[in-house]
Amino acid sequence: MLFSMISKKSYWLAVVWFSFAGITMAQKNPLLEYSLDESKTFTIEQGKQFSVQMFVHGSVGFTAAYEISDEQIVELVNSEVVYRKSDAERKGKTGADAADKVFTFKALSPGKATITLKQSYRGEPKEERRYQIEVVE
Repeated sequence: MLFSMISKKSYWLAVVWFSFAGITMAQKNPLLEYSLDESKTFTIEQGKQFSVQMFVHGSVGFTAAYEISDEQIVELVNSEVVYRKSDAERKGKTGADAADKVFTFKALSPGKATITLKQSYRGEPKEERRYQIEVVE
């Protein structure tokens, strides 16, 4: 009886550990939803991290980049590509690299800044998204 309880407990600990081990930086931070209303301001507490994302598809020619209007207010801490298909689903398949590029930022000091995401298609501008950020104490 005790052995079976330990085994079950160990199993659930392993499941929880593996679940957390697979979490990416992007999944740990709030993801700001893009709004066509560019006057919308996102209020972020100083010291907190948040993420924004844009579609990329490298083999087709879609790329994404960012600009920050004031790096004293907000700084980039990480960027990563999160594929829409698993490694197994992409393996050996041409064009199976559709993904989201997730940019994670940190709110450094009180003030306002704009983050601009720029999507290009084969080097030509395709889409721009602006996020108005206000950092508060």
